[in-house]
Amino acid sequence: MSPTTTTQLIQQLYRLILHEHQQLYAVWQAADMLQSQYEKVLTADIVEAHLQGRQTISVRLLQPGTSTAKAGCIDFDAPKDGSDQDALQAVLTQAQRVQTTATDRALSTYLEFSGRRGFHLWLFSEAPLPGITWIKALQNLCYLSGYKPKEIYPATATIADDGKASGRPIRLPCGIHQISGKRNGFLPETVEWVDGYPIVPENQVALMADVQQVIAAAIAQLAEEKLQEPEKRKVVVDSSSNSAGSAPNLQSKIQNLKSADFSVLAPDEHPACIHYLMNKGAPTDQDYNSVNLTLSRYAITRGCDRNQIESLAEKMAQASEHHPTSKLTVDAKLRNFHGAYASARRNPQDYQWSCSYVRASQELVNCGGCTGYACPFWQWERPDGDNEAARRAERELLAYILHHPEAGMQEALGIDLPAEGFISTVRLSAHVEACQSLKGEKASLYLHRMIWEALVRLETDGRELIPSLILSQLEQVPDERFALSTGVINQVATYLDEWLQMPSCSWDTFLEHLTKIRDTGLRLLAKEQATTATELLGDRLQPVTETLETLINKSQNLQRRSASQTLPMVAYSQDLIRDLFGQPQTAIPTPAHWLNHALNGGLHPGRLYVIGAPPGSGKTTWCAWCADEAAKARTPVLYVSFEMGKQQLWVSALSRLAGLNSGLIESKQWDDPDYANAQWLKQRVAVHGNFW
Repeated sequence: MSPTTTTQLIQQLYRLILHEHQQLYAVWQAADMLQSQYEKVLTADIVEAHLQGRQTISVRLLQPGTSTAKAGCIDFDAPKDGSDQDALQAVLTQAQRVQTTATDRALSTYLEFSGRRGFHLWLFSEAPLPGITWIKALQNLCYLSGYKPKEIYPATATIADDGKASGRPIRLPCGIHQISGKRNGFLPETVEWVDGYPIVPENQVALMADVQQVIAAAIAQLAEEKLQEPEKRKVVVDSSSNSAGSAPNLQSKIQNLKSADFSVLAPDEHPACIHYLMNKGAPTDQDYNSVNLTLSRYAITRGCDRNQIESLAEKMAQASEHHPTSKLTVDAKLRNFHGAYASARRNPQDYQWSCSYVRASQELVNCGGCTGYACPFWQWERPDGDNEAARRAERELLAYILHHPEAGMQEALGIDLPAEGFISTVRLSAHVEACQSLKGEKASLYLHRMIWEALVRLETDGRELIPSLILSQLEQVPDERFALSTGVINQVATYLDEWLQMPSCSWDTFLEHLTKIRDTGLRLLAKEQATTATELLGDRLQPVTETLETLINKSQNLQRRSASQTLPMVAYSQDLIRDLFGQPQTAIPTPAHWLNHALNGGLHPGRLYVIGAPPGSGKTTWCAWCADEAAKARTPVLYVSFEMGKQQLWVSALSRLAGLNSGLIESKQWDDPDYANAQWLKQRVAVHGNFW
């Protein structure tokens, strides 16, 4: 192994697993003898010796003092020696099953061959997490897969300073196994075998450089779920039962969606949403891995061949330069897609297409990536377009906006008028030409909805709301299959001219139309959300908390009030004056008088304060000091720090109360027979220690 490769591997190991400080480790003295190095600190030289095969080390994932870890790992071992390829492959299949569950939760996991008779499934976090969080998250991941884990790292929730009584450490990747002589290391998507063992690629640097660290909140959310071990779950197997606990009954209730039939498409044709992903890239309000899964669902449901899949993934990757994913290059994005697709392909029945995965992105929907019920693959309720009352109301509303663009658009946008509210269709004979690829589909055009969306785009861009620009917008259709012919555009131009020639309705009538169309759109959106939520709540792999949060956020968006419903400040003046003079000061003072003066009394409830300073300047200590002052004033305080453990936090607070150097307390200087003030120091610490 070259010095350059060794250096790069060391950097990756410290990025993903190892702590810069207080990293505990153990050295393998023989095939089955592990000697913990309690008095030594892990250095880059020791890691280099491990990588070069001169010695093999295991590490403790938890850091003393903080009891946090950068990574977690599930251990899968075969009951027999690793030379039994069948046994090893069975273990790999089980590990991949758990990996598939993680992928479905948008959690990136990575498989490592342990070097002899098993595999490690690694999960890496963007920020260190407490040991108990790792244990619960990894247990829940296994339970969701129907698997009871035998061994998880970190093995304990906390760790002592010397690492004792904290379970067995885990062998550091990229070393040599003492018994088999095989290298342990990370595996690619497709595992190859030789002599009964999986082949560990030599280029571990490239594999580890592509490792994606998961957002800490996603791991914490998984840890919070209340799941039982697989054998403790109650499963109803009687399909004839009508009880609410019957799995078949539940499945029948949630599968009330029209399945997507993509057979009407030519090989090079795609729905509008897929066309959007290929040309605009992955939406930024979704994790890139989630979008990869959406694309995988489409490819699996449609039955795309390998060339089609490669083309779809590459085009989306090339168009996703703007996406804030850690995968910066097109090749890295493609490798990420291949991993997601491989996991989905192993269980195709669980990865079928649903419009809900596309419409989970508000950005994609707002930018025209989803045409809603105008799409031939729409899976939810499609409104009756042949509705004369709706057609007349929509026509009069749009005509009013053309006559009074400033007042009309301001009011319509003020209530967030949804495009889904425009449900009527307009029959134009030339439209048959544009729809000829829709085999057997009824030729109907949701023209009013298209005109409204064009008006919104023009208003957003600050352009005039005039017929010529509206027609220009209608010609810019993202999906060429739905491009309007010249004949249709000409007929739409005539349609708009007729609106301008007809008398405008009154303001009151306009408001009535606005309310009706908005209510229609909200009802359709609410039904869609309810159906989607029912579908997701029936999926054990979908986080229930995430589904509920999505429901809450979307429901709140549907209930947003219009600008006209917002009261002016004068309506609140009496209450504000009463609170100003009738309520006591609520600011929480800090230890610094000058800062209290600058903050108008101290830290005020409901505000966010950000402390910025170079490393080592005392930000953490100062925040702890503020917490002490607030606690002394009988203000409840929650203090969270990944840099200070419980003991260190207590000692620093005690040193401030006693007016002592914290080093005197940490070193227990009163036990030093040569320290002249030992008795005084001991009494002072005891007195102020009783304050707690």
